[in-house]
Amino acid sequence: MGSDHHPQQVSLLNYIAQGTEAQFSGEQKFLLEKANWAQYRDLCSDLSLADVHSQDSNLFCNILTSKILSIAECSIPVSSGKVKARYRVPWWNEACSKAVQAR
Repeated sequence: MGSDHHPQQVSLLNYIAQGTEAQFSGEQKFLLEKANWAQYRDLCSDLSLADVHSQDSNLFCNILTSKILSIAECSIPVSSGKVKARYRVPWWNEACSKAVQAR
């Protein structure tokens, strides 16, 4: 009997000190609310499985995934991947922010 666990990819944020604020370099994400879905649909309909046909199922999957991602990159904008992290402590709340502003 095989394992029922699925592989996981963990990406830790890379810390980049910049001035007094910390910036984290994270993973870029597709901005789905700004996508050009008509263009995405048209490009997907132009995709032919004959272009990605392979006897090797892993190779077929990799080629198909690559084609779909390239279509997505053409029609869906991505985030910069940068996250500003000013207050990354569990005890910081809105009252703390207001107290700092009132100083």
